[in-house]
Amino acid sequence: MASGKLSPRQKMINMMYLVLTALLALNVSKEILDSFVTVNNGLENTKATLKEKMDETYGTFAQYASENQAKYGTSYAAAQGIQTSASELITYIDQIKGEVIAKTEGYESVDQAYANDTVINLKYIEKKDNYDVITEVMIGPEPATPKEGEFTARDLRT
Repeated sequence: MASGKLSPRQKMINMMYLVLTALLALNVSKEILDSFVTVNNGLENTKATLKEKMDETYGTFAQYASENQAKYGTSYAAAQGIQTSASELITYIDQIKGEVIAKTEGYESVDQAYANDTVINLKYIEKKDNYDVITEVMIGPEPATPKEGEFTARDLRT
């Protein structure tokens, strides 16, 4: 394909290969994104399992703190602060996911994106490869001057 003089037929074949390669590259992106659905489902299952274990651990810790306030009281108070911060972070991340999915799929509200569930199943998202919406939600129409507000790139940075 990189030799010197080519016949018109060979030039046409080479051009067709280039077009085919470009078309395949466009389709691969959505296929790759579909494979991340499995990874996301695994992460959501892990999150649920860890939440159950952590709730059990915090329950045991609360019992120890109530039995021996002098020994476990300050540690339990610190652990409660960490638990609150972690819960707020998880909620914030889920809100960002909901906002992006709602905008991408054209829902009127974030509640529609969740469909009466606490976990958004990415398997049902049709427009996974719509990169313009995530840019619009997080940065705005002009990258040189990112927008400010909740669930934006500036909000994440601060």
